[in-house]
Amino acid sequence: MIYNGIISRTSGLAQPKDYFKGVSLKGSFLPDNILVFTRTDGKALSPKKDEVSRHSRFVLICSAKGSGRIGIGQKIHNMEPGRAVLVFPHQMHYYPQVEKNIHWIFITFETQSGIPSETLRDTVRVLDTVSLSLLEKTLDSYAAAGGKSGSGTAVELAFNLRTLICRMAELDAENAGKRSNVDTKASKLIGKIDAFILRNLKDRYGVNDLARQFKLSKNHLSKVFRSSIGMTLGHYMLVKRIHAAAELLKTTDMQVSEIAGECGFDSSFSFGRAFKRETGMTPRQYRTKYRGERG
Repeated sequence: MIYNGIISRTSGLAQPKDYFKGVSLKGSFLPDNILVFTRTDGKALSPKKDEVSRHSRFVLICSAKGSGRIGIGQKIHNMEPGRAVLVFPHQMHYYPQVEKNIHWIFITFETQSGIPSETLRDTVRVLDTVSLSLLEKTLDSYAAAGGKSGSGTAVELAFNLRTLICRMAELDAENAGKRSNVDTKASKLIGKIDAFILRNLKDRYGVNDLARQFKLSKNHLSKVFRSSIGMTLGHYMLVKRIHAAAELLKTTDMQVSEIAGECGFDSSFSFGRAFKRETGMTPRQYRTKYRGERG
């Protein structure tokens, strides 16, 4: 009989204890406005003078060919074939060193509700066979959608991408020893300086002050940052202040003038000008946009 399969699958179902509570996607998320593209020339990713990226979309980066280094916030990670990283909205990220011949896949998206697991923040995952299969399904459904929103394949795309990211989060414990935070003498120094900057945001330390603090020459310190991070130390300090200010704008009700002082700017005007130059928005526009997306 044509319905035997359906009957066999439902015959053993228990009656609900509560007819208003079922299987929920509580705490989950659904990707939307999805774009997929590739980069095959590593030089195109290498930063121009003092260039970093920061925007309001999630960015999933997967390497299928070629290695390189990606900086996310204060950490620098190795990217190799079979590895992937999820950059969260408004996170500072940059590519200090990338091989010329690469094939990296970029999947950028927004979310209608909820966000991916925070365990994915600032970590690189080594993709397993299940994750790689889900990545292939995501790419196939993106091609099948053909840029058409609202189609059945667009819904399939969103769920395939969501499943891939959830699988990556599950890999956390399995791949704990395979996280790829570059551990070099330079990165340790950068980490110490980064922590010092964050502890002393109110104080207007300059490059000379940091060199004296860490008993290094200004030229050596600047060279370490330029070669490892791809930007000058002075600009890095500014970016860290802007990043800290962005977090306060998103998570507190502090006045813009208060945030300016907390992050080491001498006036609301200088803060607003620097913030807009880095993010493309005024502090108030940024706060409104972020809370609109969250709401």
